[in-house]
Amino acid sequence: MSSQPTPSTLSHDDLVALARDADVAELARIVRDRDPAALRRELRGDARDLVLEEVFRRFPEYVDGDRIAALEGVVLGFRIVDEGAAGSHHHVRFDRGSCQAGPAVAGVDPRVALQLGAAELLLLATGNGRPAEWLLRGLLDVSGDAPFALELAGFFRVPAADGEPTARLNPLDFDVGAISRVIGEADPKQLQRRLRGPIRELVVDQALAKFPEFFKPHRADGVDATIGWAITGPDDEPTLRRAIRIADGACTPLHEGAEDPTALIRLDTVEFLKLITGNSQPALAFVRRKLKISGDLPAAARLLTMFVIPSPNG
Repeated sequence: MSSQPTPSTLSHDDLVALARDADVAELARIVRDRDPAALRRELRGDARDLVLEEVFRRFPEYVDGDRIAALEGVVLGFRIVDEGAAGSHHHVRFDRGSCQAGPAVAGVDPRVALQLGAAELLLLATGNGRPAEWLLRGLLDVSGDAPFALELAGFFRVPAADGEPTARLNPLDFDVGAISRVIGEADPKQLQRRLRGPIRELVVDQALAKFPEFFKPHRADGVDATIGWAITGPDDEPTLRRAIRIADGACTPLHEGAEDPTALIRLDTVEFLKLITGNSQPALAFVRRKLKISGDLPAAARLLTMFVIPSPNG
């Protein structure tokens, strides 16, 4: 199918033609130009079923055989769920460099399972996905071996909108700019429910890794200090202990925490994510007792000024 301007609305016939005839790059371009809400409305009935069939048929094209050569009999599961449509289950199997995709096989337990809608699957498979945003909005659910889910980015060469293959299948990729508004709009209780178990720890670590991007070295002249973080969860979840080391004009995340930090900041997971996305001000959170500081309080106040967190409004 030759490249054509993207219509404002995709009819049933348009979707069927795309599913049957469009090459991967063309499909990626058209999906990129769609409003996600419009795409969800358009993927209905048998058109939805045909698109799902096509996405899974093309999965082997997206896989980097060299990257999955060491995997033997590993199964990735998908549960596609949309309002008003029957749910469907699919498996993708990696076996020593090969990939097979199709309907789920009874009795097979996937190592990782993703639950999402047909539109989200199409966006994800064509390199146009926003998996971190979907996770926080409740549009994507990850179960099973969550750390392995992060490794998926290295297994797939998902065609980007410009036609160049790129590894993008990463359900937990953390883009502060893309999700800051989501955090600000979301119900904290719903976020707390979604951020549990290994997913919670992975999201916290992704967020912690962003601190060097916000660090302003000129504000840290002569500073040699460590900020400790005690990030709490629901009653049955362990406290995650992390730290940020500031020395020699550099900022280094410490995912194992620190034994004797200059100051220790204690807050829950949702408040931590609000802080890292610019949806919470440390001073106000401290006054409201959503954030507690122990150790050298003046040093903690100064250390926090060394970071400029992006505003959710840009």
